[in-house]
Amino acid sequence: MKNKTIHFLNSSYSRTKALIFGAILLSTINLVQAQCTIGNTYIPVNVPTVVNGVTVSRTATGNIDNQPSLLTQTNNCSNSRSIAAGTIYVLRTDNAAAQGNTATVTFTFDKPVNNVIIRSTQMHAEYSPAESMTITANNGTVSTTSIYTCLVAKSGNTYTSTNPYMFQYGGDAVVQITSTQPYTSITISASSYVTASAGNGGFYIDVCRDSITESCTAGTTAPPMNATTLSNVCSATTVNLNSLHSGTAPIGSNIVWFDNNTHTGTAIANPTAVTASGTYYAFYYNSAVGGCYSPVSNPVTVNIINCCAAGINPPVVNGTGN
Repeated sequence: MKNKTIHFLNSSYSRTKALIFGAILLSTINLVQAQCTIGNTYIPVNVPTVVNGVTVSRTATGNIDNQPSLLTQTNNCSNSRSIAAGTIYVLRTDNAAAQGNTATVTFTFDKPVNNVIIRSTQMHAEYSPAESMTITANNGTVSTTSIYTCLVAKSGNTYTSTNPYMFQYGGDAVVQITSTQPYTSITISASSYVTASAGNGGFYIDVCRDSITESCTAGTTAPPMNATTLSNVCSATTVNLNSLHSGTAPIGSNIVWFDNNTHTGTAIANPTAVTASGTYYAFYYNSAVGGCYSPVSNPVTVNIINCCAAGINPPVVNGTGN
């Protein structure tokens, strides 16, 4: 009865931890979305910018320009927003003769990220086709979530202006970009009807600072072990570290072993046949984008017994002696 009670308490504790973790994760996502509304937490990334330890850079092609100075407006939905100097300006009518009516903007991250939030402002639709943008990422299957829109319609990962006012300020969208795998770049492809003398005027694209954090599909849980010591059984001269792993690696990740708890140096080449005594540490590792590790496991102490070369069986003797 005592063992059953302990098992019940452990199970209840594990479920409680899972619920608490889930609540914290959800509240974090909601907090970021609340911070990344139409307001002022956006960065232009006109030069490489370090945010939360992640370096973000920007490249662009086609009909592009930069906002020369800070621009503060109230849009058609009565929301104020500021556009920083250096924010990229795509599909500008003045540039149409030389640069055409398409543009692409790519934001690149030096570490894998996910759930990045971008903002487009001042999209127009007084000509057909209206200004629009389509969002892609360089890894996984991408979906987008509208956190805020003002005179913008969503279809899949494409956002199209419904703002008919050339000289008023609508056509705004705040969009969260989520992928099934962390990514290191997102690309916004913009297009519209625009000529040198007529068109929709162009719009701005920037990134929410608070949404940029490193993401790792190796997870936040250390590999669990069913023991912390391991020895060979003669006549075997090696041990299998993986035999102690009692969990399941996250999708896209595998278990790796090191002789230190900071995964520095080279991973153990063959953890299924370790020949040296010592202390070893396990991590989940994902190499798909950038490479990242889970937290470290408990240390495992290996003791390799020196097996006698004479073997463990007595010699066979034929006949008897006097």
